[in-house]
Amino acid sequence: MLKLPEIWKMVSGHGAQAASGTATLSLLTDADLALDNGEFNADDPDIPDFVRDRLKEKQHEKQIAAEVDHRQREIAEARKAEGDNDRHFREWLASEQYRRAVQELSADIGDARAVAREAYGRAFKREQAAEESLEDSRRRAIVLSDGRRVYFTKDGSQLYSEERGEVTDAALLGEAQRLRRGQPDATTYEEYVRRCQDHDEARRQVDELQTTLGKLDELDNRIKGGKLTPEDLAQAQLETKAIVDGLPQDAREAYEQRKSVREQPDAEYRSAATLYTDAASFRTAVDASGHFDDAVTARTVQAQPAPSQAGAKVTTKNKDDDYRQGL
Repeated sequence: MLKLPEIWKMVSGHGAQAASGTATLSLLTDADLALDNGEFNADDPDIPDFVRDRLKEKQHEKQIAAEVDHRQREIAEARKAEGDNDRHFREWLASEQYRRAVQELSADIGDARAVAREAYGRAFKREQAAEESLEDSRRRAIVLSDGRRVYFTKDGSQLYSEERGEVTDAALLGEAQRLRRGQPDATTYEEYVRRCQDHDEARRQVDELQTTLGKLDELDNRIKGGKLTPEDLAQAQLETKAIVDGLPQDAREAYEQRKSVREQPDAEYRSAATLYTDAASFRTAVDASGHFDDAVTARTVQAQPAPSQAGAKVTTKNKDDDYRQGL
């Protein structure tokens, strides 16, 4: 009986030895070598099934090896890129540009917070005055027998409740008319509405400035935390500018005046554009401005104005600021 390798040699025509029942065969035939070298097509119908199975197994092994090699190259490239990023970040943190940019931004935030506090104090006083004025108008309202306050228009043709809804009930109109004759200085509806609006506006300004102070505190804490990427720093600059632009006009003017004084040549602190650029530390510092410029450009293109948060409440409390109670 012929052994299996001999049968394969006879079928494939490979090998130099003549196949016979008593022939001595080598352990690795020419057919085995051809199979290892990929000389056969697994889809060829003329090759034996065991050869086809062996060939498919070889192809699967090669595919797995190629995938492992590709994954290892990807990991190596990722590690190299991560190392480059870490190196660039360390250069950025050690650069003169970073130090000056952070210093100037901190000064901007400090000036914005100072003028915002002053504006908050003024707004709080206006709110108190508006509250007193509104209470005075309520004290001079016509009070019906059921305790409700009502207000006639100047011409006396219409009557409104404290909730600004018109009163049309004949009995209530008659009672209010009688009370009005004995109270000639009663608050008119127009006066009442105006004082309500003044109070609402004063309240809105207080809320907005309180929110602004909270944002500035958060920004300041973020800057003090250190290790900002160029993108982080560019974003913080944009947020600071948006906050300053949203301040009341008198506060914005005060901010610009403070910044102008700070940037004078004889000021203790100078802006980043002119800060000791002739110093030895500046000339020898690592130039990381490219990282920052790229970040600023990207942020400027993508930035959109933040939506107004009128009336929003600040839920966080600064440890050394209680803006309302401090006044």
